[in-house]
Amino acid sequence: MPIKLLGNTVFSIIVPIYNVEQYLDKCILSIRNQSFDNFELLLIDDGSTDNSLMIAQEHAKSDSRIQVVSKINEGQGLARNAGLRMASGDYIMFVDSDDWIDLALCADVFRAFQENDADFLNFGLDFISESGHLVKTMSVFSCENLFSPDIFCNAMLDVDIFSSPCNKIYKRQFIEDNQIRFPELRKYEDPVFSKLVAKFAKKTLFLSKVYYHVLVRENSTTRKISSQSLFDLGLLLEVLRSDVIDVNNIVELNLYKAYTLKLLAGFLIQSAYRIRSSSDYILCFSIVRQYGFYNYMAEDNVLSVLPLKNRIMIVFCKYPKVLRMVSQVLNLLKIRPH
Repeated sequence: MPIKLLGNTVFSIIVPIYNVEQYLDKCILSIRNQSFDNFELLLIDDGSTDNSLMIAQEHAKSDSRIQVVSKINEGQGLARNAGLRMASGDYIMFVDSDDWIDLALCADVFRAFQENDADFLNFGLDFISESGHLVKTMSVFSCENLFSPDIFCNAMLDVDIFSSPCNKIYKRQFIEDNQIRFPELRKYEDPVFSKLVAKFAKKTLFLSKVYYHVLVRENSTTRKISSQSLFDLGLLLEVLRSDVIDVNNIVELNLYKAYTLKLLAGFLIQSAYRIRSSSDYILCFSIVRQYGFYNYMAEDNVLSVLPLKNRIMIVFCKYPKVLRMVSQVLNLLKIRPH
C-alpha cells in the first residue's frame, strides 16, 4: 500500500529532458508509480526538438504532482539548477530522462533518513543495454555511513561515493545552506557537483541495494571519444581546481592530483580501445601532459593514495604502444572496459 504523508512535500525529483521521446514514458512512470507518493516531479525540458516536451505535458495533465518547465538549451547541469530553484521538498533527487528507478526507492530512502539522519544518502545502480542486457552493477558499499573528512577523500577517489548525482538523495536544506549548484559546463558537470557535496557534508549514508537503472545507449555522444574529448576533461579539471580544491591545503591538492591521474588514465585506456586513428590516439598522450599527468605520476605521495588497480592503470599509460597492443588483443577476445 502506498505510504501517504500529510504536510510538506518530502521529495523534489528533478528530471532534465532533451530529445528522449522514446525513453521518457518509462522514466516518468517509474517515478509516478512510486509506493511513496509524497513528492513533486519537476520536468525541465532543455530545448528539445522532438516530442519530449509534449510527452511531459501529457503526464502533467493527469498528475498534479508534476510541473513542466521549458527553457532554451543550455545543457543538463543548468537544467538541473533550474529544478533546484523550483524545488520545495525536504529532499532532492535527480533522475536522467532515459533512466528509470525502482518503485520502492522513495519509500526505502525515506525510512533510512528517518532512522539515521545525514546530509545525503548513496544507493546502488546498474547499467542496462538497450537490449535489456545487464552491463555492470555498482551496489556494494564498504560501510553503512561515513563522516567528514573521509567523505571528501572517498569522493575524490571515487571510493563508494561516485561522481553521479543520480544514485544519491540530498537534504535540500544542506544544498541550499552551502549554495551548491552545477557548473556551467556542457559535459562532465557531475563530478564538480558531487565533489562539492562531499566537501561540505558532515555525514552520509549507504544502502547496498540497486535502486537506479542507467540505460546504456550505444549511439550516445558520451560513448564517442577522441582527442577533442580531452579538452572537455581539461575544463572539468580547471573548474574542479578553482571551485572545489583549496590549493593551499596539501591534502586536498594531493587528492586533486590523484583524481586527475585516475580520470586521465581511465580516458587513455578507453582511447586505446575506442579511437581508431593511431595519430589521434597518440595525440591524447601529448594533451594529457598539459594537464600535469606525467608530473603527478612521478609524485609518490600522490600515487600512494590511489588503490593498486589505479596505480597499475597509470603504469600502463607510460607505454602507449604497449597499451594499444594489449587493447587490440582484448578486443579480439571481446573483453572491453565499461
